[in-house]
Amino acid sequence: MSQNLHHQENDAVPTDPDNIQRLAPGRSESQNHSPIDRILQRAGRHHFAFFRAYLEGLDQYEMAKRYLENATTTRISSKEIVTTLQWIRKDLSVIAKRHGKFAYARIINIEPEQLKPVSTVEVPSLAAYREERDPYEMYSEADLIELFEEEYGDVQPDPRQKRKASLLKKQNEALNWLEAKVAIAPHLNDPVGAWIIPAVAQRLIAAQIDTVGDLLNTINLKGRLWYRNLNQVGEVTAARLVKWLQLYEKDLGQSVSTFAMVKHRDLDVAAMEASRPKEFGIVPLEYFQPHPYLDGSVGENRAERNRSGVNNDYDAIQSWLKLVEDNANTYRNYRKEAERFLLWSVLERGKALSSLMADDCIAYKNFLNDLGRLTPEAWSSKYCIPQEDWLGKRHTVRWSPLWRPFENPVRVKKSPSSKILKQFDGMPPDLSVEKTGVLSVASQKQAITIVKMLCETLVRQRYLDSNPFETVKASKYGVFKSDATRSFTQQQWDFLIQHLETYEKNSRYFRLRFMLTLAYETGMRLSEMAVARAGDIQRFALAGTSEMGYQLHVIGKGNKPRDVALSHNVIQELNTYLAHRGIKSYQDAPPVTPLIDVAPGYTLYETRENGEKSTELRRPERTLSSRRIFDIFKAFFVEAAYCMAKESKEDARHMHRASTHWLRHTCGSHAIANGVPVQIIQDQFGHASIDTTTIYVTTERDNKFKAFNKFSETVKKK
Repeated sequence: MSQNLHHQENDAVPTDPDNIQRLAPGRSESQNHSPIDRILQRAGRHHFAFFRAYLEGLDQYEMAKRYLENATTTRISSKEIVTTLQWIRKDLSVIAKRHGKFAYARIINIEPEQLKPVSTVEVPSLAAYREERDPYEMYSEADLIELFEEEYGDVQPDPRQKRKASLLKKQNEALNWLEAKVAIAPHLNDPVGAWIIPAVAQRLIAAQIDTVGDLLNTINLKGRLWYRNLNQVGEVTAARLVKWLQLYEKDLGQSVSTFAMVKHRDLDVAAMEASRPKEFGIVPLEYFQPHPYLDGSVGENRAERNRSGVNNDYDAIQSWLKLVEDNANTYRNYRKEAERFLLWSVLERGKALSSLMADDCIAYKNFLNDLGRLTPEAWSSKYCIPQEDWLGKRHTVRWSPLWRPFENPVRVKKSPSSKILKQFDGMPPDLSVEKTGVLSVASQKQAITIVKMLCETLVRQRYLDSNPFETVKASKYGVFKSDATRSFTQQQWDFLIQHLETYEKNSRYFRLRFMLTLAYETGMRLSEMAVARAGDIQRFALAGTSEMGYQLHVIGKGNKPRDVALSHNVIQELNTYLAHRGIKSYQDAPPVTPLIDVAPGYTLYETRENGEKSTELRRPERTLSSRRIFDIFKAFFVEAAYCMAKESKEDARHMHRASTHWLRHTCGSHAIANGVPVQIIQDQFGHASIDTTTIYVTTERDNKFKAFNKFSETVKKK
C-alpha cells in the first residue's frame, strides 16, 4: 500500500451495506435485477470534479460521462446520477463530522437551485444612465440626478443575494477542505480491497488479482473480455473498473491498452502487431530476438559451403516456410513446430538450432513427451524453464503477451447451454475426459517429422552440415496408427440424426444438416469442406445409363488434386440448403459460391495471412473458416452427448470427445461395413497408401473375437 494511502486511511468511508446492492450467492451479475450501483469504497478526485460540475449547474449527463466510472455507456440514467450524488454526499458528510466540521456536512447538502442569484432590478451607474438617457447632454447634472432618483431611488439591495453568495463561498471552502482530505489517487501496489467494495474485491482476489497493478495487467493482457472467467463479475462491473483505471492513468503511470477497449473485430491488428517489440523469451517466432551468440550465425553444425542465401537460424526457418506458404494449413503447422523447436533449443537447451546434435534431438523428443505429464517437482529437477511458462490458452492472438507455444491441457470447463440445463434440472453429468499430457503420441510424431524435414531441407541447401535427427531411433512410444475407433457406431450416428431433428427448422438447421450429410457421405477433410464451391461440382453421365453422376474436385493433403463422389442425396441436401440462401440450386449459383456459408444476418471479416482477423469485411466469395466449421460441429456433438447421457453414459462420453474428423472415420467404417471396396474408399479419401484405408476393415478383428468368444462358451459348457 502506498505511503499516501496509509496516511489517509482513517478517512476512508466504510462500505455502507444499505447503499450497495450485493449479488445473490451463486448468481451472476446478469441474473440480478441490476448491477452493483457502486464499485468503489471511497470518493476520488473524479467524484469531486463531477460534484463541483453538478453544483455549478453544468450538464449532468455530460459531466457524468466524463468523470464517473459507472458512466460506461453513451448515456447514463438519471437514477444512476441521483444514486451517485447521494453516496458522494453521504461519504463526505461522514468525513466532515468525523473531523468536527458539522457546518461543512450541512452545507454540501444544499442543492444548486437554492443558491441561484435572486432576480432583481439592475441599478446602472450615473455615467451609464447619462449615456442611455441623455447622449447629447441636454440635461444639466442636477436635472439628470433628479431623473435618476425618480427612477431608481426606491431600489434597495436584496439581502438574500448576499446570503446566497456567502453560502456558495462556504460550500466551495468545504469542498476544497474535503478534497484535500480524502481525494487521493490509487497506486499500482495498492490492494484492490483498499479501493473496491468487498463484494467485488473478494472475487478479484480469488482470481489472484490482489493489487491495482494486478488488475491493470490482467485487463491489458486478456483484453476486453478479461472478466469472462471471474466468478460473478459481469460486463457492467468490469466496464466500470476499466473506466476507473482510465481516470487515473497519469497517477498510475500506465494506460489501459486499446486491446482492452475495442472489440476484437474492430482492432487495428496491424498496429497491434507492429507495437510489440522483439525480445528474448517465450514469444512467437516473429518477435523472437536471440542473443548474437545463439542466433546460429556461428553454429557448430553449419556447412562450410552455404548455398541457402541466409546466415542465421531465423532466416533459415523463414526460407523453409516460404516453400509451403501457398498452403495456409501446412504453413501454420510447419511454423508452429519450427518455432517450438527454436525456442526450446535457445531458451531451454542454451544452443543455437544450428548447433544441435543427435543427443539434443533425443532430449527434445523427451521434452515433448514430458510436457503435461510430470509433476512440478519432477519437471524442475529436469528442466530449467518452469513447465507453466510453455503453456497457454488455445487460439491466443500471436501479438498478445499471453501467447504460448503449447496449449495448456487443463481447460476451463464451459457451462452447458440453457437447453441442456433444463433437461437435467440444472445439474448435467460431467462428460469431459481428462487429457493426459500436452501432446498425444500422434502429435509428438508429427512434431518430430516436421522438424526433421526442416533439418533435411537445410542440409540440402548446405546451411546445415548434417541432419541431427538422422541417427535418432524411432520413438520408444511405438509407431502411431490411425485410430478408427474415433468414429460413431451406426446406433450413435442414428441418434445424432434424431437429435438434429429436434432443432428449429431455420437456416442454421439446414446448414448443419447439409454439413453432416457432406462429411458423412463423402469422408472429406475439414479443410476440404471449408473451401468447396459450387463451381467445383462436376456433373457427368453414367456410362450405359441415362442417369447422371456428380463429383467434387478438391485439392487435398499435400496439394494433391482428386475427385470426390457426391451422392444424389448430398446434391439434394445441398440444393435444399441453397434454397434457404435464396439460390434455386447449385447450378444457378455463381461458381465462387461457397457450399458452406455464414448464417444470414452475420458479418464476416477477412483473415490475415497469420490467421488473425482483420477489420476488412470478408468478400462474398470467401468461405466460412475451418475453425468456425469445427466449432459448429463440436457444439452439436456436445449438446447431443448430454442428451445421450440419459440413455448411455459411455456413449455420451464417446460423443462428447468427438470432432469433425470423426465424421471422416465414420464414413470409412460404415462404407466398409456396407460393402464398399477398400480401393474405392482409398481413392475417395485420397489416401496415399492402402494400409491407411484398411484401418476401417474390421473383419479380421470381428472374426477373432467371435472365434474366441465361441471357444469361451464351449469351455464353460464342459
